[in-house]
Amino acid sequence: SGTVAQEPPPPARPAAPSGLFFPAPRHQFGPVVGLRHLYHGFAFRNPGSLPIAIEDVKITCSCTVAGLAIDGVAANLPAVVPPGSSGLLRLRATTEGLEGPKPVSITVRT
Repeated sequence: SGTVAQEPPPPARPAAPSGLFFPAPRHQFGPVVGLRHLYHGFAFRNPGSLPIAIEDVKITCSCTVAGLAIDGVAANLPAVVPPGSSGLLRLRATTEGLEGPKPVSITVRT
């Protein structure tokens, strides 16, 4: 009785990206002196082949508000990001009355 060699299974395909891709998902302003408002934009894109709906944006501090643009056009929630499209999550933080470090988390729900 001989042994039969089995071919190894084909390599698994890498999973297609799902969800929005944020190339720089964190930002730190550093020390802030004398500024009343801080601004930052988080760029994102939809690398997949299906549209992605942004249902909500949650922010842990009432000192920060968000705006959204998709392909350069202002968008209201819920908003759809077509495949291959890019967007910007714009933030404005008010520093008035704040002292010391103030970590703020933003969650984008799709």
